[in-house]
Amino acid sequence: MQQHTRPSMKVMSGRNAPRSRTGCATCRTRKIKCDETHPSCIRCVNAQMQCEWICKTPRKVSRSRPVLKALRGPGLQRTYHPLRPRNIYGSMHFTPLSLPDSHCLSSSEREYFAFFPHTSMVRWLGKPWQWASLHYVYSHIAPHSSVVTRMILAISATELEGIRHMERLRSDQMSSYDQWPGEAGTAHYQSALREFQLILSNSQGSLSPYEVDEISTAFFLMVTYEYLFGQDSAAVEVHIQGIYTFLKAHDLVPRLGEPGQRVKLPVLTQQLLLFVMYANLTICKYGRLRQLWEEAGHESSFISTMDELFYNSRTSQHAIWPFEYPSEAALDDISVFRPLELTNECKKLKYRLLLMPQTTRGKSEWLLLDCLEQDLCGIGKRYQDLIIMSQQPHSDLRNRQLQTIYFAVAEYHATTVFFCYRRSLLGCMSSPSVSSRDAVNGALSIIKELSTVSPSCLGRVHWPMIVLARCMEDSQDRQWIRKTLIESQHTIVFPSMRGWLDEMSGLDL
Repeated sequence: MQQHTRPSMKVMSGRNAPRSRTGCATCRTRKIKCDETHPSCIRCVNAQMQCEWICKTPRKVSRSRPVLKALRGPGLQRTYHPLRPRNIYGSMHFTPLSLPDSHCLSSSEREYFAFFPHTSMVRWLGKPWQWASLHYVYSHIAPHSSVVTRMILAISATELEGIRHMERLRSDQMSSYDQWPGEAGTAHYQSALREFQLILSNSQGSLSPYEVDEISTAFFLMVTYEYLFGQDSAAVEVHIQGIYTFLKAHDLVPRLGEPGQRVKLPVLTQQLLLFVMYANLTICKYGRLRQLWEEAGHESSFISTMDELFYNSRTSQHAIWPFEYPSEAALDDISVFRPLELTNECKKLKYRLLLMPQTTRGKSEWLLLDCLEQDLCGIGKRYQDLIIMSQQPHSDLRNRQLQTIYFAVAEYHATTVFFCYRRSLLGCMSSPSVSSRDAVNGALSIIKELSTVSPSCLGRVHWPMIVLARCMEDSQDRQWIRKTLIESQHTIVFPSMRGWLDEMSGLDL
């Protein structure tokens, strides 16, 4: 497997060389200035020497310090939020992954790295860890990429230290969250940004599939980090725009539908790009969606690309792994295909709804609205069996296949409610063929059952909850869902979602 080669640097040595006081032990012994990149500084990498750290005291990094123009976004003082505590010690066993000698991690970093399979982002993506795409990232990309390792450490450290801090506050019967120790995750994140700047500046010309996977994975993890812990959606948009621009610059997403043209992306990158495009749909502000895909210069439409990525990633899951994909994993993929397909159909319809004007401009808007209504009804008919399944009482809601059906049907109900909401903004007086009240009741039933049986899964239905918080007529149910949103704002309502909150729910979070 090809490893990424970092740009060379002239190494200063000799009596007059500046001595590093907080750098690695190797550079201090050689009496050269260390750039303090973790886990391996660039000088040690270029000299092909083992980078050793005796006492790690990371520099205090300014959260508003500019990095790379394509990565930093607006110059705002950034604040990162913890996830709410959950019981992680009862059924969890940390199994450290063996890393090459060039990644000499401290004991705390090894613990963060071992925690990654248990993070919320892995749980919310749903696929069993053994054959998940993130497991491939963890076991095949991270050991050869320090920037990916840094991002894994940033996500894991932020969540794990947040959980520990919340547990300490709970044991001390305290209620303040002002002293949350987020520096560990922020330091790893800033280190990853600095190193990623070098990788991007060196990624000219033709790239190998491994290099494409490494860069796409780094972008995906940065999107995820800002999505989960960032102050707002600005940095999420910057990273999303970054991966779109990177793909355009290297002509990795050709125009679809042309004879002989196919997506040239590696399978892993296709899956991660699909997740990024889904995240793109959740960060619209005040009902308006920036068309970042089109702004990056792509000629293929957002919807057609997202649709092709979905079907490619579902049929090529096995192609990620360098060894035989077991039949049990293939059967698991088949069992959740239709619910995931329903989710994808709802994402495409939501994108079209978000591009609609909020005021009537002419006959074309009414024709488009009728077309969307017909498509929504068609989706409901094609997946009627899943909708009926979600209405039946079930004893084992922890079953992955059943959960996937619940998530998909909740997405469909929320899309229906959102359609009716947008329709009302256009001043349409006639009754729609879909029932907003039935959709609200269906989504609310799913959310209540999840909150009772499997509350950790509420993160998968955060958008339906926000839509319901605005549109429910029953005051008691509306109060309950708003209370759940407020109490769980750092678990299921990410800061990047606040644009939806401002428009849909009117909550002050």
